[in-house]
Amino acid sequence: MANRTLRRRQYSVPAPNAMWHIDGNHKLIRWRFVVHVGKDGFSRLIVYLSAATNNRASTVLESFIGGINKFGLPSRVRSDKGGENMEVSQFMVEHRGENRNSRITGRSVHNQRIERLWRDVYIQVLDPFHVVFRNPESEGMLNRDDENNLFALHWTFLPQLQKQLAFFMDAWNHHSLRIAGSHSTYQLWASFRNLEDPDEVEADYGIDWDGPYGFDNLGDQREQVEVPQVELQRHLSEEDMASLPDPNVPFLDALDIYIATLQQLMQ
Repeated sequence: MANRTLRRRQYSVPAPNAMWHIDGNHKLIRWRFVVHVGKDGFSRLIVYLSAATNNRASTVLESFIGGINKFGLPSRVRSDKGGENMEVSQFMVEHRGENRNSRITGRSVHNQRIERLWRDVYIQVLDPFHVVFRNPESEGMLNRDDENNLFALHWTFLPQLQKQLAFFMDAWNHHSLRIAGSHSTYQLWASFRNLEDPDEVEADYGIDWDGPYGFDNLGDQREQVEVPQVELQRHLSEEDMASLPDPNVPFLDALDIYIATLQQLMQ
């Protein structure tokens, strides 16, 4: 039998906006926070990075459209099969067309361009929040099974989390890459954005075969995870909401805002 050279499959996305990878991170799910991200496969540019207190498909689509408004419409999107990505999938088919793999779905472990990113997001952003939330839990000041507690937590810390994610995204997109001649991810995206991508691709298009696997400890269970929105026993009017403590404070003062918000809810 003739000798054959086995060719190693490599990541082959040829241009910016040829493929966006999207995903949700559930490291803070016990407190009903989810982080949604979109990343350009070619340049590694983060096109959106946002926190939410649910993983509804409409929430993911809102973040996705925010990325489009900044960086343009991608040719294709890769995601896992979770229901939270359904509206993005429908959006891509409507705007890019059918029968061309405008949206490619697969197992979470095949979205490795995202897995590389989640490690840094967790270490630099999510882990400090994890520590902050666990401390009042251990002291009996936070009960994650109580809707009032969770509402106060979301009211207080969602703006803090959004702020830190925005700082991270800005730093990521403008840091230099050794593998790209010290260009930043944004410079790569801007410099090559006019390159064309293929008209037709296979279902394994956009898989990074050398990438890491499964940083999120939920693994492929993410595809079935639902994050319910907090429901208070009493409706809060616009006046009630306006009277809540201002959450836009330094991070070190946020826990005091949580306690003050909870006390007001319990009155």
